[in-house]
Amino acid sequence: MAHGGTTNFRVVSDVYYHISSILTNGAAVSGTFGQLTTNVVVTWVNVLSNGTVVAHMAESLATNRTPEWWLASYYGWTNDFDSAAMSDTDHDGMRAWQERVAGTDPTNAASRLQIDRLTVTNGSNYLRWASATGSWPYNIWMSTGLLGGWIEVTNGLPPNPPTNWWWQPTPGVSPVFYRIMITN
Repeated sequence: MAHGGTTNFRVVSDVYYHISSILTNGAAVSGTFGQLTTNVVVTWVNVLSNGTVVAHMAESLATNRTPEWWLASYYGWTNDFDSAAMSDTDHDGMRAWQERVAGTDPTNAASRLQIDRLTVTNGSNYLRWASATGSWPYNIWMSTGLLGGWIEVTNGLPPNPPTNWWWQPTPGVSPVFYRIMITN
């Protein structure tokens, strides 16, 4: 390009992503960037020296912050990812966006967040459940009855794929019930 010339740069996001911001020589390019911004042309006028263009991309999200790429990996392309996020195609009682949070498969009813093993060993209760990369942290609740009185016994347990374990000394009461929940 000739000294003092003009040039264009085309910024294009990948599928399921969008342009969130563009900087040229460290300054923000004016304009509104959001979920629908996937292709932008930046023009430099009267170029007198070398410079930089930096583009930031972000995941395009459906309802409840569900990444479109994740939905597409199970359902394929759709022009209504919000409906896909709210669907329960495997009829297990969890919407697709909840399955994303739990790290389960929204198309497989057998893939669900549940305690799959409770063992008592040497005076302690051990709980096991399947976990997945990308799942949110877990909270464990305990009760001596199913109708109420649940207390949180731990929270913020990070996922440790493929299986999480947690234990506590066996409480001095019986019976004891546990449930697992997700937190963000």
